[in-house]
Amino acid sequence: MSKKTLMYQANYYTLTFMIRKAQQKKSGETPIFARITVSGQRAEFNINRSVDPDNWNAAKGLSFGKSKRDIELNKYLDSIRVRISEIHASLVKDEEAINPLIIKQHFLGNAEGPKMLCAVFNYVNEQHKERFDRGDCI
Repeated sequence: MSKKTLMYQANYYTLTFMIRKAQQKKSGETPIFARITVSGQRAEFNINRSVDPDNWNAAKGLSFGKSKRDIELNKYLDSIRVRISEIHASLVKDEEAINPLIIKQHFLGNAEGPKMLCAVFNYVNEQHKERFDRGDCI
């Protein structure tokens, strides 16, 4: 494979929305999950919304109901698509590693950069230096 093909594959992602009928609530609605796939790796998360399974279009990942609630749900799903796309574009622009877990963490707001080995050593050295300065170590 050429380098260009490998770069393209690393930058390509899919976002799908799906329901889990096995986790149906007492109200009859099922929770909606988002799945991000990059190079065959997957990450899923609950978007904290639910839908009547009879109103769910699995092929499009949308609710086809006409109620106000269904229309608002589809707008929310579109906003998630836009936000994930922005996160992915930002990662590509910054030339950072791209995998579904990183995109998910950025979306959920708990992204922490990868810790490099030197940073870990520096942290441990600082901890030991403080202990030596206080006289805790013999």
